Amino acid sequence: MNLRWLTDFATKVDSISGRKAVVDPRNAGKERIARDGAMEIKVYEEAVSYFLLSLFPFLTMPQSYKAWQHLQQTISKYYAAGHHASDPTTATVTHNRANTLTEYGFTGDEIRLLECTLPVVSTRNAILTLYWLLLYILPLPSLLEKLPAEIAASAKTSPSDSVGTRSITLNISEFEIELPLLVSCYREILRPVDHTICNRRIMQDMTITYQDGQSYLLKKGVDIQLPAGFTHRHTTSWGPDAEQFRTDLFLASTSKVIGADRTRKVAYMPFGGGRHLCPGRTFAFAEIIGCAAVMLLGFDVEATGMGFEDTQMRGPRFSSSTVKPVGSDKGLGAMIKHREEFASVAWKFYS
Repeated sequence: MNLRWLTDFATKVDSISGRKAVVDPRNAGKERIARDGAMEIKVYEEAVSYFLLSLFPFLTMPQSYKAWQHLQQTISKYYAAGHHASDPTTATVTHNRANTLTEYGFTGDEIRLLECTLPVVSTRNAILTLYWLLLYILPLPSLLEKLPAEIAASAKTSPSDSVGTRSITLNISEFEIELPLLVSCYREILRPVDHTICNRRIMQDMTITYQDGQSYLLKKGVDIQLPAGFTHRHTTSWGPDAEQFRTDLFLASTSKVIGADRTRKVAYMPFGGGRHLCPGRTFAFAEIIGCAAVMLLGFDVEATGMGFEDTQMRGPRFSSSTVKPVGSDKGLGAMIKHREEFASVAWKFYS
């Protein structure tokens, strides 16, 4: 498979599979939701920050507005047909969200409009995180040796069937235990690429003191913002090599040090901070680690056009907490080939 732009591959693979996971697997419209949404949300996302500044987005950004409208219409048909409530194979998160909204008095039309965002938020940052994870792993020969071995050791393989296809199964609930190096790489890549901004309100007057002794008074009722893009790269928290991709930083032996070091623990907040973290973090973890595991074990990936390491990160944007590549990665392609021993394989996941 020869891909002109690697970001398009990550977008199609992760967004289509992610959207399938949050709606009804047996609904014929599901394929359309997944397929159409993959590209339409990309068009919409480029202009989403400007939607807040325009009273008439259908005039100022018609292409993006049309893409969003079509996505709304497609998903609305799914909810209008009642698939979210009637089919037992509907994802639990989809079913429960709709039930909760109904209990609080939302009408069917209101639910459909609200839930148009579900397939979007479930994949938007995950796509870019998967892209950067692969981009940082693929140029490193040591990881290309260690990670496939780690993944293969955790996988369960069934005998070939009558047509020569065998299945390889990975247990999502065991990723933390069985894939420690890959999980460490995942958590480490979130440091440079995640620019989440945590918004908090001061509930009572408080004073905080910085390491240099300078104190700051935060008054009750004031809203503050905590930018992860700063805390994830600050040398005070992460050391002089904070800009480097350190694959072992979040391994168990190192994590104990991080747990004891309050500065690092507080500085790391890709999913927010405090008691209430992003509710979709487990979903994102499963889809990113699962997809990366399949790619690293079952395929050889070779850069074309330019090197993986030549891709640069652009600055953060309002529409996404995860940074994109400069120029949307135009110029970087990839040649993806099945490894011979994995040519006839069905990949399966369970938890």
